[in-house]
Amino acid sequence: MDGIHDLGGKQGYGPIRYTLDATAFHSPWEVRVNAMYAHAVRSGIFNMDEYRHAIERMEPRHYLTASYYERSLTGFATLLVEKATPDQLADAIGEHGVTICFTAPTAYRAMLRSGRAPALRRTLRRAVSAGEHLPESTWHAFLEATGIRLIDGIGSTEMLHIFIAARAEDSKFGSVGTPVPGYEATVVGPDMQPVPAGEVGRLAVRGPTGCRYLADPRQTDYVVDGWNLTGDSFRMDEDGYFWFEARNDDLIVSSGYNISPFEVETALLEHDAVAEVAVVAAPDEARGHVVKAYVVLPEGVAAADELVGELQTHVKERIAPYKYPRRIEFLEALPRTPTGKVQRSALRAREEG
Repeated sequence: MDGIHDLGGKQGYGPIRYTLDATAFHSPWEVRVNAMYAHAVRSGIFNMDEYRHAIERMEPRHYLTASYYERSLTGFATLLVEKATPDQLADAIGEHGVTICFTAPTAYRAMLRSGRAPALRRTLRRAVSAGEHLPESTWHAFLEATGIRLIDGIGSTEMLHIFIAARAEDSKFGSVGTPVPGYEATVVGPDMQPVPAGEVGRLAVRGPTGCRYLADPRQTDYVVDGWNLTGDSFRMDEDGYFWFEARNDDLIVSSGYNISPFEVETALLEHDAVAEVAVVAAPDEARGHVVKAYVVLPEGVAAADELVGELQTHVKERIAPYKYPRRIEFLEALPRTPTGKVQRSALRAREEG
C-alpha cells in the first residue's frame, strides 16, 4: 500500500476524491474507519463532552472530514456556510450556538479587526485554523480576545485531513505541533534520510491514510519509499515539534540565503498598517531573487512611500535584517483560490511578467 500503513486487516472503503485543480483524482483509500474518529478526538479538535456542532466555510477538505466522516461516526451537527464573510461567520456562530469553528487565519484576523471576536466566547469552545500559515501574532490576539487557543495543524487533500497538530494546551507558539496518533512524520533531505533537528528539509508523512493518484505520474513524486511527500518545507525541533517554513515552491532564495515568506509575513502582520500580506520571490539581477511583499491596508490607511520605509524598518527590527522586503506593493485585495487560500502562483507570475 503506497504511503499507507498496514492496518492489520481492519480496513474500510474510502472515496474517490478530486484534487483542487480537478485534473486528477485519487483512488479509494484503504483505511480503518475508527482511525478517523480517533484522529478527530486525539488531535484535540473534538471533545465530545462539550461538543454541540461545528461551523465551517465550504472548503472541500474540511467538508469531507469534519462534516462527513466524524459526523457519521459521532452524530454531531454541522452548520455549513458558503462564501460567508468573516463577520457573517461570527454572527452565525452566535445565532446557532456553535462550539467549534473551522476557518483560515485571515478570517480570524478579520473578526479581531471588526471587534466581533470577543463575542465568540459565549458559545465557542474550540477554534481550528487551517488552509494557510497561522501567524503567532494572530494566535496571541485571538487568545487575548476570546480566551481560546487556536488549534493549528497541517493536512492535505491527498492525505484526507490533518496529520500534524497539537492540543491547544500542549502547543508551542508558532509550531504546527506533533504527529496525530496513528501517523508518523519526519523531515528528510534529497536522499530521503532524516535531517538533524533544526535543519530545514522536506516533510514526509505516513499513516492510516495516504495518497494514490489514479493514472497520474505525480504518484511517483508524492509517494517515495512508503512516505508521502507533501510539498512542504519543515524543520523539527529536539522535542519533536514541527515548524512550517514554506511550501517547497514558495521558499525564497536570495543571495544564497533561504528565506521563509511566512516569517516575513508574520513580522509585517504585527504592524497596525497591515491588514493582509503575501510575500513572494521577485527576480533580481544582482541577488537572483529578492523578497517582495504585497500588502493590503486596513480601512483609513493610505499607501505612501513613507509607509514603505516604515514597514521595512519594522521587519528589520524583528527578524534577521537580510530577510526584509526590498520591494513592497500595495493591493486592494490579494488573489485567492475558490477555497480562500492566497494564490501565490498568481503573484509570482505577476513578478515574472
